Amino acid sequence: MTLSARLRVLATNDFVCSVDPRPASFGTLPGAGGLHDTIARLQDGVPALWLDAGDFAGWSPLASLSQGREAFAAATEFRFDATCAGNHEFDYGTGAIAEFARNAPYPVLCANVPSGLPATHVASSPAGDVGLLGITMPELGDLPALPSLVRTAISDLRAAGCTIVIVLLHDGISWTYGHAPAREADPADFLRKHGAWLNQADLVVAGHTLARFLGPLGGTIVVQPWAFGAEIAIVDFDADAGIGRVGSVMAAAGGDWRGPGRALIEQARERRYGSLGQAAACSLSGDRALPDLMASAVRVAASADAALVPAAFLATQPAVDGVTAWIPAGVVDELTIQRLAPYPDDQVYTCAVTQQECANLIREFTAPAFGSPGTPNLGGSWWQYLAGRSTTGSTRTELQLAVPDPWPKAVEQALNRAVAWSAVGVSLKQALRANLCACGQQP
Repeated sequence: MTLSARLRVLATNDFVCSVDPRPASFGTLPGAGGLHDTIARLQDGVPALWLDAGDFAGWSPLASLSQGREAFAAATEFRFDATCAGNHEFDYGTGAIAEFARNAPYPVLCANVPSGLPATHVASSPAGDVGLLGITMPELGDLPALPSLVRTAISDLRAAGCTIVIVLLHDGISWTYGHAPAREADPADFLRKHGAWLNQADLVVAGHTLARFLGPLGGTIVVQPWAFGAEIAIVDFDADAGIGRVGSVMAAAGGDWRGPGRALIEQARERRYGSLGQAAACSLSGDRALPDLMASAVRVAASADAALVPAAFLATQPAVDGVTAWIPAGVVDELTIQRLAPYPDDQVYTCAVTQQECANLIREFTAPAFGSPGTPNLGGSWWQYLAGRSTTGSTRTELQLAVPDPWPKAVEQALNRAVAWSAVGVSLKQALRANLCACGQQP
């Protein structure tokens, strides 16, 4: 690689429209203002590109409250040089993200799912043309065909004269957990899916899994900083030596968001449902106060004997300190509810299970605390193990189990049988609004 000048790449992922600064268990999330200010400081005096790996708008309170409209409107204020579509950008259909992309001030790329989005973009820089390729979550497209697609696209970008080729990939590194606070990067699945093409790219900006990884992998450099705008990866391409530095900084907190969606945020803050006497968390060290509280709210709303809430809901912050979700003590408002249940469809369903099946499900999805003495290392992703659970202690032979979408399929797979589901007529959000604070007051 021969460059005519230095180039800095600043990388983010999974900002999920976290436009306002807000408390986290480890400090404060920066919000859009803080993120933009930190990016501007890192760009000062250096030719730079800000590249993002997707889920920049979806899976957020603004998206959920407005069917995506206000989140996409807010995203027009973001100052990316390019991003790729994340899976949650498709939550409201391909038409919504395609319409946004037509008017966005930066390219939104997607090569592996038919969406009307461009696959590639060439960015000019003092170091030469930089070829960018966007890949959304591989499972949304033809996974077996992905390596050939990526290799061909990279070859075409190089043939077009691109000095550097960077892949924006909405897929990332998994985690393997041992004793707390270990959070070890586990690249095995990432390499299985992408190892056939990684060495063709000069840099990969990854995301989606909410893990963190910065460094060499599969013959290239992969950067996946902490999500929610908390951290910015820095990759400096030197004129003589190619990639010369890989690092990161945590973004400083900024002021309240004043752009699109502000009125909706204020309205959500005014909708209050009670208060909690103490903070509640979901952590890798075994703290399940928050998921168990959510499961209790679902069980009460469904008049069920037991409830499980998947940890896929429980990601309100990056796990900098091992905490994946956290809400502070004090008022619970609509923004709190939306962060805990950001899916567009979160209806609650019930099914009949035996006592033994219920016990097996709880054991399957709520592994022992990762920091407990004698706990073995657990492979796979955090969401497999950190489900919330709540039971009445009923001794009946047959129990009614309640779970919210999108989890009925996972329950059927764990039970290894077909299940007859009944819609309760309430959503997870409605269950939390009605019962979260009341359940939080119970001993």
